[in-house]
Amino acid sequence: MGNRLYERSAELATIDDAVVALEGGRGTSLMVEARAGLGKSTLVEYAVEVAREHGARILLARARHLESAAPFEVLRRLLGPAVEATGGPAELTGAARFAGPLFTPGAELAQGVDYGCQWLVAGLAEQAPLVLAVDDAHWADAASLRVLLEVQAEISVLPVLLVLASRPVENPDAQRRLATMAAQPDCVVLTPEPLSRQGVRAVVTDTLGEPAHDLFVDDCLMVSGGNAFYLHELLRPYRNDFRPDLQSIVTGGTMSLRRTMSWRLSELGAGAATLAQAAAVLGDGCSLSVAAALAELDEAVSVVEIARLEAASLLTHGDPVEFVHPLVRAAVEETLTDVEVGDLHARAARLLRSIDAAPNSVVQHLVASPGAGDPQVSTFLLAQGHAALEIGSVAVASQLLRRALDEPAPGSQRPSILVALGRAEHAQGELDLAREHLGSAMEATDRTVVLAAAAELFNVLLDADPDAELGRLHERVLQLDPRGDSPTEVRLRAQLLVDVIMAVEPGLALPAELARAHADDLPVAGDLDRYLLVIAAIHDRTVQGGSTEQFVANLGRAMSALPADSEDLTEWDIHGALAAATFLADHDLDASDAILDRIAPAVARLAGVLPEVQAELNHRYIAHGLARGEFEDVLAEIATAETFTSRRHLVGYDGSHRLARGRLALERGDYATAAEQLSERIGEDLVYPALGALLAGDASRAIEILDQLGLSCEVGAPVDHIEAELQPHLVASHAFEHLGDRARAAAEARRELDVRRRYGSPARHADALRRAASFVPAREGVDLLEEAVQLAEGTPCRPILARVLASYGAALVRIGRDAEARDVLYRATDLASEMGMDRVRRRAQESLAQAGGRPRRHRLRGPDSLTASQREVASLAAEGLTNREIAERLFVTIKTVETHLMAVYRKLGIRSRDELSEALPATTPTREPAATP
Repeated sequence: MGNRLYERSAELATIDDAVVALEGGRGTSLMVEARAGLGKSTLVEYAVEVAREHGARILLARARHLESAAPFEVLRRLLGPAVEATGGPAELTGAARFAGPLFTPGAELAQGVDYGCQWLVAGLAEQAPLVLAVDDAHWADAASLRVLLEVQAEISVLPVLLVLASRPVENPDAQRRLATMAAQPDCVVLTPEPLSRQGVRAVVTDTLGEPAHDLFVDDCLMVSGGNAFYLHELLRPYRNDFRPDLQSIVTGGTMSLRRTMSWRLSELGAGAATLAQAAAVLGDGCSLSVAAALAELDEAVSVVEIARLEAASLLTHGDPVEFVHPLVRAAVEETLTDVEVGDLHARAARLLRSIDAAPNSVVQHLVASPGAGDPQVSTFLLAQGHAALEIGSVAVASQLLRRALDEPAPGSQRPSILVALGRAEHAQGELDLAREHLGSAMEATDRTVVLAAAAELFNVLLDADPDAELGRLHERVLQLDPRGDSPTEVRLRAQLLVDVIMAVEPGLALPAELARAHADDLPVAGDLDRYLLVIAAIHDRTVQGGSTEQFVANLGRAMSALPADSEDLTEWDIHGALAAATFLADHDLDASDAILDRIAPAVARLAGVLPEVQAELNHRYIAHGLARGEFEDVLAEIATAETFTSRRHLVGYDGSHRLARGRLALERGDYATAAEQLSERIGEDLVYPALGALLAGDASRAIEILDQLGLSCEVGAPVDHIEAELQPHLVASHAFEHLGDRARAAAEARRELDVRRRYGSPARHADALRRAASFVPAREGVDLLEEAVQLAEGTPCRPILARVLASYGAALVRIGRDAEARDVLYRATDLASEMGMDRVRRRAQESLAQAGGRPRRHRLRGPDSLTASQREVASLAAEGLTNREIAERLFVTIKTVETHLMAVYRKLGIRSRDELSEALPATTPTREPAATP
């Protein structure tokens, strides 16, 4: 192959390095980007050939020009041979089994196919170094590229060489994903340039067998532009009739491959030309029988003509049909007019439907054909659009649904198409288009369609954040009176409650019967019933002042009704569980953790379809880790979460990550970083920006921000939901004290304690007691702090316990109980040291010195220094599980497992997993199946 790769030494060296790394167990991704004809395919072939020589397993597919409308088609052809080699889809096990339908003829694709494919690739890589190569990736379907992007995210810890060749400006959806892949840190982009004059001379000499005149070489360079494919086509007529003294090959103008192809087809005759054109429209991989039927040729005649096309070097294979190069196929298609191409696509779609071809094959041609006003076509496209939506192929869904509108669809069908299209556009982040289409659907006469449009439009407007429109939509839905039992109406009732909980617009009203629909009266039979119950419980608690006990009981009732098998959990089950876990965390962190662990398998499976639920689950785990003081794990989890949302373009979570980093910095005593991260407003929240201003030293600004909430600091006043869920009075108390207004600071502290006495949460109650103790006489303060310690001891919230113990120890020192103080302060110091809470540790050590104690050095190494996640991963590794198996069991990435193991090796002073068994205690716990609260 080396003699075909002219002037590509840099690219070849990069490929060689990647293959060497692969042989050593390290993965790489290579992106070859260039215009057509510059040798991308040859570089892919070189990579495949070299990797095969080094013992790698090769999986190779070339995307086809119509494939962008076929979800997971490239992935099916890429991984299919490996699945067959394992015994077929029935033999897939573990998470890889979810990929089974993709490789089962006639099976409908289901949610989780992409998840299964990711683990299928990881399992194959565990068996042997693996090359995944996709040529002409610019034509690949977005769903396949989405999976390859997830594979690429793990590439540094997988022995996988991912090679993609593409050219720009073909398919915007594919190009966006390819650009994301090219921007990943482990991706090397190769951009082969056109051949130089020396390169052209070498090609001419090698092709024709002898040197040519300088003017002939100059003409070749001028006409081909250094494009290797064009150059070879240009030289084709001279291979058997070349004179070294020939000085010119053209007389002006540039080379037209279409003109050349027209001449070659005319030489072959009408039958071959018609068959070639039909095959070009059908695309590479079509069967000869279908191409012949589309060309309206007898089967026997088509066999003869296809042989002639092969002999003329237009095709490399006759059945299935494969052109020698994509440019040749495109040039053959360009010998037809646009009208002729559209007509052939329409006929191809009818032909394929008549022989019961796979729907993917049909839609590929429908999207390329002009509309004909056929209701059956628009119905078929709507059904396929819905199917694409269900498996998360929103780009394909948008394409099909827009084509359905352009058929044009009959007026009675348009609103339903607009609802589905709005949903797809929302998933793609095209909020303005989604609002426009869903708004149009809201004008339909069919109440069922209007309700469905309203349900989708609510989600779009919440992301777009236009409060006034939300209020108007809220009132419109109330007029529709959604009190029926249909899933859409149940969903809308939940949304109306959410509007009020979130206060999306001041003064939003609810009918009395809906506002008084207490959660304990609601059913739990269906997924949306359970979701409504969770939202109603939150509404009862935050808006109507319901009791904590009833709130927790209703959340428990909803969670207990979830399906036992995680594979039966639906999107709405997950949304409800995430909401329940969020609001329950403040009252029972262990129960909230159990909910998250229970839904984690379903969230991982659906992350490709619903990436926002994976992002939300990550955010919940981070919040729980912060509450528990697992700061080392939290730091790693934030990085993982940021990488995930960046790959999925979920920019709405940037604020959540910033908040998490700010809270982490605050807990660790880094006030400057905390101030920077918390100062910017996130959504409707004002409490954290006020805290950010306070930490930045601007207490007056903090008070100004909090004043916008309009909260009372009087004990006994009604409690606003902001007071119940956050801690505005705690922030205000510190701000007023900073300004020298100690009386107002004490009043704010008393109000915070008043709220916590009424609104459960032992940990926050303890924190409020600690703050209130600052404003009373020393002995009275000790009593408050003793109560705080008792409350904090019964929770897993170690940061609050550390602060309470430090304050309690200091208070004991002030009243002369030094011996008791030392025991308390040693505990506070140890806890703060373990978590890296430097300010709390220093404060406790100062009090300890006053009590006559001596600071002791905290152990930063050994089994006791491992975090909970590190212990869990280390234990599974010690049992002999591979990194892939650990990641699959814990529903985390392989890279996360690798990160934890590196930390474990460092803390235990070992070098490999072979030493884990001896280094770990015999009773290291591993995660048990989560129980439902």
